[in-house]
Amino acid sequence: MNIKEYIESGVLELYLLGSLSAEEEREVAKLLKEHPELQKELERIEADLISLAESNAPESLNEAILVGALERIKAGAEESNATTTVIKELPVAGKSWLNYALIAASFALLLSLGLNVKLYTNVQEAESQILALQNQNSVFAEELQIQNTNYSIKEKQVFALSDPNVLRIKLNAVPGKEGALAMVYWNSESKETYISVQNLPEPPEGMQYQLWALYDGAPIDAGVFDLNGEIQENKTIENAQAFAITLEEAGGKPSPNLEQLYVYGEV
Repeated sequence: MNIKEYIESGVLELYLLGSLSAEEEREVAKLLKEHPELQKELERIEADLISLAESNAPESLNEAILVGALERIKAGAEESNATTTVIKELPVAGKSWLNYALIAASFALLLSLGLNVKLYTNVQEAESQILALQNQNSVFAEELQIQNTNYSIKEKQVFALSDPNVLRIKLNAVPGKEGALAMVYWNSESKETYISVQNLPEPPEGMQYQLWALYDGAPIDAGVFDLNGEIQENKTIENAQAFAITLEEAGGKPSPNLEQLYVYGEV
């Protein structure tokens, strides 16, 4: 059995995602027991997929937000008859204390028009609180939109990496860069390329790592990337016989600086 070809077939990814038949799963389980290197590779794949699938689920927003506006207190008095001040309450969820406060204030106003000024001030403060909560809700909505977008990107990447056409190319350290390690995922059909960094030192200020594909001896720019701990999508690559990573000036260069070559791996 050719272990390398079996790993690159994508069967282990499908096994983790539960996309195989019962018979195929039994066969994979048997091979995992017989070949420790397959088990080790399965654990690596699982770690990569988990890092993609994990997303910070958005925190629960307030169950409800104060909406509308409180009708300002209409104060006034006639010589022979005191005017009753009316507070119009709008539906409020999770803020019952405010309802009670407003009801109590209403009764107080019936007893003394002298409290109108104080109650008016309280309502003004309540309106300010409503505005602040509305602004906060707007911020939460924007954050939720960003998180949903990030989740969609990660979901796309998970399915992209489980494609049987994806080749997993291990990039090992070159002499002098011991310990450096990265993994490239290249789809030979869709030409999509992803990079997963296992170990690269933090680049100096003003520098970035750049991924290269090599075909017929010529380097092809596959884009720069940051060390953010996530699998990142790079430029599409039509043809590749090998991949490499160099350290370049921020933004990348049209040709690699081979003196700053860190890792290399053949397809």
